[in-house]
This record gives sequence, C-alpha cells and structure tokens, in this order.
Amino acid sequence: MSTDGIHVLPYLPTKERYDRVYALLGSVTCREFYGVRNDSLAVLRRYGSVGPIGEFSLEKDCEPLELGDPALGATASDPMFFVVDDWYNERDRFHRVEAEPHAIQRGLIGAVMAMLKENGGWEVYFALTEGGLLVSEDKVEFEGAGFEGCLSLGDIEDRCVVAN
Repeated sequence: MSTDGIHVLPYLPTKERYDRVYALLGSVTCREFYGVRNDSLAVLRRYGSVGPIGEFSLEKDCEPLELGDPALGATASDPMFFVVDDWYNERDRFHRVEAEPHAIQRGLIGAVMAMLKENGGWEVYFALTEGGLLVSEDKVEFEGAGFEGCLSLGDIEDRCVVAN
C-alpha cells in the first residue's frame, strides 16, 4: 500500500481475475453497463471533454443503443476522454477510456475511485499513449515504462503531469 492509502502496483492481466468477479457478481446487464458508463462520463466531464458518444437513457429499451442522448450531457467529436461505448459481453465489468497522459489531472483518479465504490466490482481502464492505468475502487494498476517505479497515486499523477 502506498503512503496515500491506495494500492498502486503493476498490472498483471489474468483471465482468472475476471472469472472470479463474474462468479461473485454474475452477468452484467445492458442497463448496468450503460449506467456505470453514464456515471463515468459524469466524473470525466469535470476534468475535460468526453465523447464522442454521451450518456444513454436508461428509460428506453437497451436494444438497440446506437447513439447517446444529447439531452443528458454535452459531448465532443474529438474529446479529451474518448469513452468507448461498446458493450462486448456480459462478463467484463470495466469501461475503456482512451486519453493522452496529460488528461490524467490531479484528483481525477480519486474521483473515479469514489464513483467505482458506488458501483462495486467495476473498473475503468485508461488506455494512454504508451501504457495504461486500471483503476478500481481501492487500487490503481499501471502498465508501460512511463509508470515503472510508481509507488503512490501521487507518483502516477506526477508522471502524467510531466507528460503534459
């Protein structure tokens, strides 16, 4: 555990990790997937533009979901945070966000972690230019040479600021 109380460690992808979560929490529904995605967009929007597709209305039937609802929040065609909207399967409980390292501003990861505490079992993966961060409610896992040696959330934020 780092000095700020958040576990920071290298990312170790394993099929077993997702099988274990699936066994504990069961299938992901369409409404659950897009509900957590909507929550992610709300957090990310406080730190920069999001898109290209925005929030989905959860009042409508989930089939088909081809466009976000513009009435639910502003989006950008070339956003700072490209939030993937594809729902690939009923097993994985994570959302992918593509961004440049400098988009990871101080406070963002903590805000995402707080949102994830409200949505138990979910993670957000930040796909950065040369590496990535897998954020859960209690830890941050990193990959890529730019994050080697990081021991705390502050270290990760410092590396992203330097990338700016």
